[in-house]
Amino acid sequence: MRTKELYYKILSFLKPPDFGDEERNRVAEILNVIALSIFAGFIILISQRAVIGHYQFLLQTLIVGVMIISSIVLLRMGRLQWAEGLLLWTVMGFITYLLFTTGGLHNIALLGLPICLMFAGIALKPNLFYAFTFWTIFSVIVIGILEISRVIVRLPQQHTNYLDVVDIAVILLITAVAIRILTDHLLRGINKARTSERAIRKQTEELRESEEKFRTLTEELPNMVYIHKNGKIVYVNEKCKELIGYLREEIYAPDFDFLSIIIPGHRYLVLQKIRQHLAGIKVEPYEFTLVDKENKKIECLNISKLIRYEGEPSVLGILTDLTDLKRTQESIRENQSRLSCIITSAMEAIITLDKHLRIQSFNPASEQMFRCLESEAVGQSIDRFIALSQNVKKPDNSDESDQNSVAGLVEGKIRTINGVRVNGENFPVEASVSKVNVGKEEIYTIILRDITERMNAEEMQRNLQAQLLQSQKMEAVGSLAGGIAHDFNNILSVIIGNSELVKSKLNSNHSAMKYIDEVIQASDRAQELVKQILAFSRKQDSNYRPVRLHYILREGMKLLRASIPTTVEIKLDLPAKGPLVLADATQIHQIVMNLCTNAAQAMSGMNGKLILRQRSVEYDDRAILFHPDLKKGRYTVFTVQDSGVGMDTTTMKRIFEPFFTTKGPGKGTGLGLSIVHAIVKNHGGVTKVQSQVGKGTQVDVYLPIYEGEEQTVKLEEIKESIGSSERIMIVDDEPQLLDALTELLKGLGYRAFPFTKPTDALKAFENSPDEYDLLITDHTMPFMTGIALTNRILQIRKNLPVILMTGYDQMEGPEKLKSLGIHTVLLKPFKKSVFGEILRNVFKKN
Repeated sequence: MRTKELYYKILSFLKPPDFGDEERNRVAEILNVIALSIFAGFIILISQRAVIGHYQFLLQTLIVGVMIISSIVLLRMGRLQWAEGLLLWTVMGFITYLLFTTGGLHNIALLGLPICLMFAGIALKPNLFYAFTFWTIFSVIVIGILEISRVIVRLPQQHTNYLDVVDIAVILLITAVAIRILTDHLLRGINKARTSERAIRKQTEELRESEEKFRTLTEELPNMVYIHKNGKIVYVNEKCKELIGYLREEIYAPDFDFLSIIIPGHRYLVLQKIRQHLAGIKVEPYEFTLVDKENKKIECLNISKLIRYEGEPSVLGILTDLTDLKRTQESIRENQSRLSCIITSAMEAIITLDKHLRIQSFNPASEQMFRCLESEAVGQSIDRFIALSQNVKKPDNSDESDQNSVAGLVEGKIRTINGVRVNGENFPVEASVSKVNVGKEEIYTIILRDITERMNAEEMQRNLQAQLLQSQKMEAVGSLAGGIAHDFNNILSVIIGNSELVKSKLNSNHSAMKYIDEVIQASDRAQELVKQILAFSRKQDSNYRPVRLHYILREGMKLLRASIPTTVEIKLDLPAKGPLVLADATQIHQIVMNLCTNAAQAMSGMNGKLILRQRSVEYDDRAILFHPDLKKGRYTVFTVQDSGVGMDTTTMKRIFEPFFTTKGPGKGTGLGLSIVHAIVKNHGGVTKVQSQVGKGTQVDVYLPIYEGEEQTVKLEEIKESIGSSERIMIVDDEPQLLDALTELLKGLGYRAFPFTKPTDALKAFENSPDEYDLLITDHTMPFMTGIALTNRILQIRKNLPVILMTGYDQMEGPEKLKSLGIHTVLLKPFKKSVFGEILRNVFKKN
């Protein structure tokens, strides 16, 4: 067993390595055979000399053997060129040495060197061959010179001279050139033959792969594939057995007639199509009927093409069994009949249209819905019965002509549109539209459902939700207004305080006094507006009194003039002495401001005209028939008219909704007109709006005329209170307001000690509690409220009077505040005279 394993190991060692390259493997195989052959010869030579006891060249032979083994090792390592060179030099050196010892230079030149050159020309590449030839000739010359000089041993009967050396060198050179040329031609022929062999092998492989792919493809196809050539079927796939019951061998038989599997009535057609193929005429797919082995007819579709098969024109055909298709068509006809029954008995209206939107079918539900018979409806346009609602979104790519037609609807989505009965009655329907292509014809199918009852129920639900939402919004407005009132009143306090300080520094006849008075008057109006917003959000009663409407209108326009662009022309048409109305002047002023501001914004960026006029009208029993929202009586009407962009019908329906606005984000709250509407309604009046896109808008406000007498209010001058240098600690987190109040206190004769932080004020009071006669503190401050500061200070000094300032009047009751040690609550903003009177009263009581 071990001997066998050793044998296989020796064989594997003697076998040349595989380098993965055909050319390298071929060279390695040649070198391996040569090396092993030479090595075997040297082993025999050494063994022979050892047996006969001739050891004259044993050392040289052993050296040659080592060199041969080295060349085999280099061969195993893949160093083919090194192995070739070492092997050549080993053979050449050994042969040269042997020939020299036996016959000198002549034997070397005549026998040994040509053999080596021939071997080198075959085995070595050109560059290595040239080097080998050079060193060979050089060696011959050196040996010849050494022989002539008698440096090396030679036989006595041989005489070498310089002419012999030249002759031998020339002969070797000519021999090397001839060998190289012959070798190149030989190798070129071998390479050409090898290249041709590779190309033929590649073409054969490609042809085999192509044929394999064709057969694989045809065998996997669900159809019968055949090739017809010279009146015979030369190829057919396995589907022939499944389709017609014949085996391939039966069809390939010489006596098999392919026309025998075609019914007689279609044989001429098939032969005609084959002739057209062979004549180069394109043949479209066609149908014919086959007869299988059991004489059963099979309807087939044939798709054929002219090809070249085995170098001759042939017809490649694919046969498709139409049996299932015919069966499917019959099933479709049955389904159509069943579908017709379903459509006829459906509760929804189902209508089919052609591509021109003319009615093709009209089921009984459609007849009942539109009060029209099918015989009368078929052929009419669908637009006779259906019109799109205004809220239906048109597709972006719809034609202009489709915008009022059912073709403008989006396919596959349910939309609410208007149905029109034959008597002209409109009613809401839910529509679903789908489009299908039947052949080259487009057909629309519309399914309609009458949703009148559902729409009524949804409308009622929306109204309830709107009322709930309105209630929630107004509650939110109340909370928001309360939060804003504090900050806004602080700002007004700074404006009023500084304005009065400036006014006190100027003479009464100063030119700026007029403008300061207008600032104070506008601040008072703003203060009233804040109070009105709070009252409106809390649904509190307003203060109504008889006023002249034209005074308020004129004053409002006077304030608005500066904020309206100069491109807008303002025209006033107001009576010199208009009638009285029972109204809250602040609220009427708010109406004017809102309406005129909206009008100016509608004319933004354009030249326009704003008209404000007032007139009186009277409605009797007959007139109110045309104005059911008004009551019988006399009204004064003021109109705000602009020439702006106007509004469409959809916008006008929503202008009085809270938070509805057409302005962009951050440009409107949507509360203006809803507040106007609420104020006018609370005054017993009516608001009417007329508008046209591109023409402008007109708003008419009707207010009942007050038949009573005008009330006159006598304004008493309030003298400023003068202090006696009382020391007042004042605390407010608004630095501007604190500075203004400090100056007011100084002007009233008091000493003020201002603090912006409650903690600083508390620390100062703890250090000197007896240095202050009064504490004035804001209610809302960071880190510590005014009530908390009051509580801490009163713990130190209980008898110190306290005034609490606030910009929001939703405070605790008077009894609660008194129990907290607060004597007076001062609402922001306030004037200097009011401030002085409150201070005088506080010090008088204490």
